[in-house]
Order: sequence, then structure tokens, then C-alpha cells
Amino acid sequence: MSLKALVNDLVGEAFNTLDDLASVVTIVQRTGGVYDPATGASTEATTQILNIKVVLVKFKEEERDDEVVTLTDMKCLVPASPLPTGFLFTTNDEIIDGTTTWDIIRYLGVPGESLHILHVRSTR
Repeated sequence: MSLKALVNDLVGEAFNTLDDLASVVTIVQRTGGVYDPATGASTEATTQILNIKVVLVKFKEEERDDEVVTLTDMKCLVPASPLPTGFLFTTNDEIIDGTTTWDIIRYLGVPGESLHILHVRSTR
């Protein structure tokens, strides 16, 4: 087993161990829409990825910068393994956790290609 595969497995085990501390969410990926010149309307293309376990955590004091709004912003930790191969988050995407929608403000990284770290903001 490669080191990358081992790290992916360990991240998956960690999320399983977290049990009810992890939220099960829907990720909505928005891609370019289609414009109909006859009607002047455009339709947005979306893809939903269901039942993804994530962990929402507050920013540490030393991680806060000018973009972090303390009352509405969190870090969202998303394991890479249940996502489609090569999946990349964009600021057009949303994470839906029950009745709360989180907009992706920025992508903070993916250490070892095993865990996506996102800066998200509650919008509704």
C-alpha cells in the first residue's frame, strides 16, 4: 500500500471515529450554465454529492485574518476519499448541512491530497 493510500485510509478512519461530531452534508458543485439566446435565460448546471461526512470547526485566534467573520465563518474539513477523483472545490460551490447553507469563501488546502480544508460562511 502506498503512503498516499494509507493516509487516505487513516483520514477515513478518523471521520468514522468522530461519529456524531461529524455532519453528513450535501455538496453542491456549480458549473457553467447554458445561455439560451432565444429566451435570454440561462440555466445553471449543478451536481450534488450526497452523504459526505465533514467536520466544521472554528478558526483559531492565530488563523483569523481580514477575511474571517467570527460570527458566521468556520473551517470545513472534508475527506478527499469519498469525492470523485480529481474533485476540486470552487467559491461557486455550497455545502448544505440540514437547514444551514455554507458558501465556500476560499480553499485553504489539501494536505497530502487526503483532506480538503475550506473557509466557509453560513448564509442561511
